[in-house]
Amino acid sequence: ITRGGEMIRNSRGTLGRLLGFAFVCAVSALLSGDVVAQYATSNMELTDRLSLSQLGGGEGSDIWGWTDPLTKNEYAIFARSNGTSFVDVTDPYNVTYLGTLPTAAGEDVWRDVKTYGNYAYVVADGNVGPHGMQVFDMTRLRGVTSPQVFNADFNENSFRNAHNIAINEESGFAYVVGTNVNSGEALAYDLSNPAQPELVGLMDVDAYVHDLQVVNYHGPDTDYSGQEIMFTLSANDLVIIDVDNKSNPSLIWESQGAFNGGDPYNIGYVHQGWLSEDHRFFYQNDEGDNRWTHRWDVSDLDDPQYLGSIAPLAGSAIDHNLYVKGKYIYQANYTAGLRVAETTDPASGAMTEVSWLDTHPGSNGANFNGAWSVYPFFESGTIITSDINDGLFVSRVTVRPADFNADGFVDCTDIDQLVNAIATSSDKPWFDMNGDGNLDLADRDMWLAAAGAENLASGNAYLPGDIDLNGTVDGNDFVIWNANKFTSNPSWCHGDVNADGEVDGGDFIVWNAFKFQSADVSAVPEPSSIALILLSSLWFFRRR
Repeated sequence: ITRGGEMIRNSRGTLGRLLGFAFVCAVSALLSGDVVAQYATSNMELTDRLSLSQLGGGEGSDIWGWTDPLTKNEYAIFARSNGTSFVDVTDPYNVTYLGTLPTAAGEDVWRDVKTYGNYAYVVADGNVGPHGMQVFDMTRLRGVTSPQVFNADFNENSFRNAHNIAINEESGFAYVVGTNVNSGEALAYDLSNPAQPELVGLMDVDAYVHDLQVVNYHGPDTDYSGQEIMFTLSANDLVIIDVDNKSNPSLIWESQGAFNGGDPYNIGYVHQGWLSEDHRFFYQNDEGDNRWTHRWDVSDLDDPQYLGSIAPLAGSAIDHNLYVKGKYIYQANYTAGLRVAETTDPASGAMTEVSWLDTHPGSNGANFNGAWSVYPFFESGTIITSDINDGLFVSRVTVRPADFNADGFVDCTDIDQLVNAIATSSDKPWFDMNGDGNLDLADRDMWLAAAGAENLASGNAYLPGDIDLNGTVDGNDFVIWNANKFTSNPSWCHGDVNADGEVDGGDFIVWNAFKFQSADVSAVPEPSSIALILLSSLWFFRRR
């Protein structure tokens, strides 16, 4: 359970394993002062960490992630002042450094990276010499077993330096901002050929842009449904722009204009922000306003409403990059590390800190050290955080053990992961819900109990056979099973309730044992449902 002198796995189970774990911790502490145990956490498991020296040196900056569509392996892309590191984090308890892409020109801490398809795109600011945009084919990491020094597959040099890059994966366009050209406004690149981005527009988007998010809008404002909308943050302004036409973007709204040149709050430096998944709310941080997080109702893009600020999550520490996944906000707060808050009622401002990881122990002061950014979007629920001084942190939120993908909801996506893990004999420890060292139907039943207690008003467990997780085993569940019967599909929500990798008669037997029961009271089937079940059952047994 150790690698390179660092403790990397938490013990679970018997007293003997706990004693062994304690012994290893003591030995590791003697061998190295840099152990996982030294970083304080709350409702979060720090599973592994790599220091800057293990990542190629320099200082840490931005971070992003990529999941291989073929192997499903997960990778951290860690930006440093002197290059970009690639780390396989598929096993979050035993991550593997695969190598580095050196800087294209000079060194500087501001390095930013995003992905599209199988490619990573890296820009850097303040560099000596022309850096431009490095393009790297992430599939080159397949099969790498020892650290490599990689070359870029392509260098796009229509600019010298850039502060940031954003990619709209739905539209297939990249936007580079804060460059030495076009007054620091946005440059638009077509990624139809992802290996060689094509510059298609120098965009007038109101002013120098520090950071941005670009989406195909799917929010409540029907005037802009499906259109490509850019949210820019420019030191003292939040601006919303329609960028469907790359050569002639259209200004929709800007905060300065909305407040007649005044500030909606005591603006320090409008830094970065992110939309809620339903595109109704926009959360924005500020590096100079006493660490408040600000929220906007953008359900009407022509007239967003400032809803106020939310108390600092981390005392005097400065907030930096934040991202939204489900009902969680993941925020890098420099010296206070990674903070996770739950947004139970965005309209009222209700936001409760539920989890944190202090990546910079010893100080929570208002200075620019510590956690730079976080990537929470892996399907597995693994979270990666970059720290300027202390390197890469790999962790998992544990506030809801049944919430495997860490989005704040306990639902089909989670039990589908569990069923797939049981069907494929996964060795990932977080699926062992009851901690007995085995991954089996007992863990399924514990998940059903935990999820039901949280989601159902009765507080009771979901019943085996409740495929759609609505609290009742009924005809709807049979219809789902029937639509997927006799297929290899290790997914609860497609009917594999016994987690054997097949939707077949075994699952029907489970459904039949609990049919017409609910999590709180017995239910009486409707006559039409009875007829459907009898007819389908006759077909089923004839087929068998």
